[in-house]
Amino acid sequence: MNSETNTAIQSTLNNDIYESIRLGDELVGREVSEDIMTKAYEWLFYFANKLGVEREGIAYSFIVRELLAMYAYREVCIKKGYGAIGTPYRGQNGDDHYTNKSKTYDARIKQLESKLTAEDLTGDNTSGKRSNYRTIRIFRG
Repeated sequence: MNSETNTAIQSTLNNDIYESIRLGDELVGREVSEDIMTKAYEWLFYFANKLGVEREGIAYSFIVRELLAMYAYREVCIKKGYGAIGTPYRGQNGDDHYTNKSKTYDARIKQLESKLTAEDLTGDNTSGKRSNYRTIRIFRG
């Protein structure tokens, strides 16, 4: 990652988002560092780019924050999991809590990414059309 990219991400880091993500999960939330948040933002920008959305155009709505949190939690689980010693002695199949949570976060990320559109990322609904529902105007005449 070059310094220009890192500077752009640091300016994007929002303390409110960062703190809400740190408080959002009891097991992994406290482990979210600024480095992990930087990587989570990179994942978000990568996903947005695939949909044709520039990083400056992302609106940090509830659903985008949810996706960002899932990216961050998954990164924590990848760093912490898959290497815990001692779990097989407790009668488990070798998976630790981080490994199990990683699978949950991966599933949620896939679910969110499959449903999110460029409109969802930008908050732009100037066309008046939504892919998820339809409306009609009712009035008395």
